[in-house]
Amino acid sequence: MMIELGLLMGLAVLGGAAITWWSRRACPFCPRPPVMAHQRVQMEVEGQTYTVLLHTITESHLVLTPPVRNGLPLRFETGTRVRLTLTAPGGVYTMESQFTGFTREGAHSYLLIANPSRWQVHQRRRQPRVLLADEVPLEACANGKTFIGWVQDVSAGGMRLFAPVPLAEGTLLQLDIPPGLKGALSEGIRTAQVRACKRTLHRHDYLFCLHLAFTDG
Repeated sequence: MMIELGLLMGLAVLGGAAITWWSRRACPFCPRPPVMAHQRVQMEVEGQTYTVLLHTITESHLVLTPPVRNGLPLRFETGTRVRLTLTAPGGVYTMESQFTGFTREGAHSYLLIANPSRWQVHQRRRQPRVLLADEVPLEACANGKTFIGWVQDVSAGGMRLFAPVPLAEGTLLQLDIPPGLKGALSEGIRTAQVRACKRTLHRHDYLFCLHLAFTDG
């Protein structure tokens, strides 16, 4: 009887260890991802999901623009738990933290969230994107019309372009790669196809985020 009990306890310990190992393999922890100001993040608080912008980042805090309801910025009590989801060039990251208060800059108020030392990685990109220090303007032509968009990150297979106009999935574009992307992409005309288009908050206005895939190699 004692031997059987010991075997059962041993199997339970091994099972728990296997579950822990698998969870770490499935959602491994990593150092802080390369977050930058004005990036869009999903914020989940008390069962509600909001889209907000990172205003600034410090070693100890993330400073976020608050979501707005009925024209007024929302505030949350200090200690309230929060979950952030960030889509960065390296993949999709999440973290859990808590609100530590709010701060003001002129007439604007911002939320303060404790900046954790580690995030969880839920998805890695096969072709890591290069996050640009500053957005680069780019001239694009689609459906016979030319517009100026802003590139936030690029990879060998495509880029993310913020455009003033929406484009349907599958639309082909001609992109005039500027010198500002030298080192990430070669200059000249590239052809790309829209894989996804979503209206999104960009700095202080709404634009259309185009996920583009190069079709010319």
